[in-house]
Amino acid sequence: MVENKSSWIIGLGHYLPERRVTNEFFEGKKLKKIGYGGSVEKEVICSDAWIMQNMGIKERRYGGEHDTAHTMGAKALAMALEQAELLPSDLEGIITATVTSDKRFPSTACEIQNILGITKEDNSFFAYDIGAACAGYLHALTIADMHVRCGARAVGVVGVEKLSSINDLEDANSPLFGDGACAAVVVSGFCASSFITSEKKRAGGIIASHITSDSTADKHKAIYLDKEGKLRMPEGNKVLRFATRSMTAAVGKVKEKTGWTNDSIDLLIAHQANIRILEAVAKQTSLPMEKIYINIEKYGNMSSATCGVALSEAYREGRIKKGSKVILTSFGSGLVTSAIGLEYVLVSDTSNA
Repeated sequence: MVENKSSWIIGLGHYLPERRVTNEFFEGKKLKKIGYGGSVEKEVICSDAWIMQNMGIKERRYGGEHDTAHTMGAKALAMALEQAELLPSDLEGIITATVTSDKRFPSTACEIQNILGITKEDNSFFAYDIGAACAGYLHALTIADMHVRCGARAVGVVGVEKLSSINDLEDANSPLFGDGACAAVVVSGFCASSFITSEKKRAGGIIASHITSDSTADKHKAIYLDKEGKLRMPEGNKVLRFATRSMTAAVGKVKEKTGWTNDSIDLLIAHQANIRILEAVAKQTSLPMEKIYINIEKYGNMSSATCGVALSEAYREGRIKKGSKVILTSFGSGLVTSAIGLEYVLVSDTSNA
């Protein structure tokens, strides 16, 4: 057992746009399988059956005109703060993972800070974005953990994407992607027990994390934006194989660092990129499917928002209880991979952990 558990997640939140886009939207459309450089390799006639077989998705959410990265992120963080029983002013910083910011600057994190009305007279507040695509949320949680271990009392972490803004609806990969936001409040053990009044509230101790990058020539072309700013994934089967290997290895690294076994792991939340990837990760990690959290059929791939939305929903559904050991893992463009291990206790126990 790892004893150093000084960072705790005490609040989780998520936001999903109202517009539901079912597979009927794509039914009968002629979609293009686009290769690297924009060449059209072949065309497919899209159908609900084709999407379900290849992706495992029934619907996804698309943001409206007023759903920007910063407005969605702010709503998710407000939800996490409410669960944490904190005010926005209790935060000392915001880290936002996104690749669909509305503008290069100011950062989405700064825009979220502005929406939540956070000001510090001593200029001690920090806000910045990171770009690690689908792996960004777990990267950001790891960085927040470092801030807390270095003295920060409370940090907001946001993962948010409006992939519909870069999604080419003529691309055969387009049914994969959706919009959404997630958030977490990461605090020190002392703050967890002093902020929250309910002794029955669960807190997730950040026990271990793992981040890696493989940017060899053939990898960085696997998922990218073309010259028109549209999302491309020309070699889906290669991505599937890499994702399976990299997330399986990342889970193994977390297990090594924590000493956890498959029997002791209660839940694995892997990036909801494709149902076939989730099934392959379950097989390669030798974890039963009942321990794999799946919500891809409702939301599709929301990039950096995916794992955080799943964690927030799993918590609210009662899948995470006192004593639960949870591993999250994700991969994204780069190609980069991240994983994190959480152990849940009651908030009243955090200051003694």
